[in-house]
Amino acid sequence: MEGLHSILLKTVYLSLFVQIITGIADVYVLFAVTGEKLILKALLLLELIVQVIEGSFYVWMVSLFSTIKDVTPKRYFDWALSTPLMLFTLCIYLDYLKKEKEENERKKEKYENNEKKETNENLITILFEKFNEHKTTLIPVFILNWLMLLLGYLGETGVIYNLFAVILGFIPFIAYYAIIYFKFARYTKIGQLLFWFFAIIWAFYGKAALMSYYWKNITYNILDVFSKNFFGLYLAYLVWNK
Repeated sequence: MEGLHSILLKTVYLSLFVQIITGIADVYVLFAVTGEKLILKALLLLELIVQVIEGSFYVWMVSLFSTIKDVTPKRYFDWALSTPLMLFTLCIYLDYLKKEKEENERKKEKYENNEKKETNENLITILFEKFNEHKTTLIPVFILNWLMLLLGYLGETGVIYNLFAVILGFIPFIAYYAIIYFKFARYTKIGQLLFWFFAIIWAFYGKAALMSYYWKNITYNILDVFSKNFFGLYLAYLVWNK
């Protein structure tokens, strides 16, 4: 147990370190780069908010690590806030790819020229506009995601049998990822690659939920490195190169 306890602590520090590096990169690109791709900067801002939520949880976990008996249920409070933002960012970026492809195929004005209309708007306004544009799709996705998390939480806290909770949780999980695929992801190759990256990584959280306490949280920490940092770095790269 002492060995697993030590490994768990190391993965906590690893995840926190990667989050700090990613957050610094996101902030630098967000404020250092100017251009017309405001939608990408808006999504990067949202990813930065995810970093703050995740980082706050990990700082709390590090500060109380020696006294926390069961950290797992607390993760669901982080996930309840961060996962809808991550899904929103994914959906809007996939829609961006779709529209960019459509514009290029019609050989009309490029998608980035459409972004010029937003140059006088702030990033938060752009995000609200995108939400309103796609709210009939996004709201069901968010609700299904929260249902999945609720089932996971009930299983983790012993209200219902954990295996049963995980199996039930995969039903809304598959449902909202199917919505994302058919509404946004299927139209571009990059969109499909991103879709499967997200879907597979997130599915491993369900697998990890069935593990013993230490291995479960070690796996969660490692998965967090990829699921909550990769996309922010990817968006920072796009903004930097646009």
